[in-house]
Amino acid sequence: MKGDVERRTTVRQRLRNSGNELVDQVNLLVDHATAKLKEKGRPHELLIVQDDLDRLPSEVARRLYFDHGDMLKQLRAHLIFTVPIAMVLAPWPIGTVFE
Repeated sequence: MKGDVERRTTVRQRLRNSGNELVDQVNLLVDHATAKLKEKGRPHELLIVQDDLDRLPSEVARRLYFDHGDMLKQLRAHLIFTVPIAMVLAPWPIGTVFE
């Protein structure tokens, strides 16, 4: 994401427009990993931990968790996201999106 402002804007716009495709690609990766773990007789439930999201600016975190929360829940793995404390105390309860 380093570089000129125009390039960053272009990359962000492309990512914004391909969110569902990105989720589908991650799910393919998760499915492949799960299948390989099953083949090896290993525990096959995956846990994805996304740390440092508590450092996101409030507006970015709101968009990620509230506007795109349903997309995050489509991932076929157990997920742990760090959440800015402001999101927990916000007037819109995050528990309405995530259990």
